[in-house]
Amino acid sequence: MNNNFIKKLHLNVQEGNTHAKIQIKWAAERLPILLMS
Repeated sequence: MNNNFIKKLHLNVQEGNTHAKIQIKWAAERLPILLMS
């Protein structure tokens, strides 16, 4: 494996984690509203 590939992979993982956190935050904010309605 070359170093560049590993760096790219690591960046993709970080981006994925950030995206997942945003999705979880979004869901957590809206879930109570959905449950109340």
